[in-house]
Amino acid sequence: MNKTKILIIGVVILVVLNVGLMAVILIKKPPHHQSPHLAKRIEPKHIIIERLQLDAEQVSDYESLIQKHREQIHEQEEKIRIAKQGLFNLLQYDEYSQKDSIINYISDTQKMIENIHFNHFNDIKNLCTENQMNEFNNLSKELTHLFSPHPPKR
Repeated sequence: MNKTKILIIGVVILVVLNVGLMAVILIKKPPHHQSPHLAKRIEPKHIIIERLQLDAEQVSDYESLIQKHREQIHEQEEKIRIAKQGLFNLLQYDEYSQKDSIINYISDTQKMIENIHFNHFNDIKNLCTENQMNEFNNLSKELTHLFSPHPPKR
């Protein structure tokens, strides 16, 4: 065997090893290398059902409340989206006389969203039996963290 053949075989072996190593790294990432925010998050709905120990009828009622709540929130969020588009469309002009009224409308609509959220959790409270009220009160202290879009900072 001459030096060229040995060199070619060595390069081929190194390429195969490199590809294999890359495949192992990409396919199987050790759990300790994953970021905490990438871990699968348990839905708040399931946490509430479990913590309050809702029975089958309560779960059914709760599902209906969730559907109603989502529809109401979606409606208000769509109003805000349209209003914001109108607000930013004002930037095309030199006159911003409608700016304050649009911002007030967005603010009022956001206030409506907060009322909808509060009423939703009050409806959940009304689903609870007397035995579940203590756990509901504990849970109510955690609602902002439970429904935050990002995990709490350490």
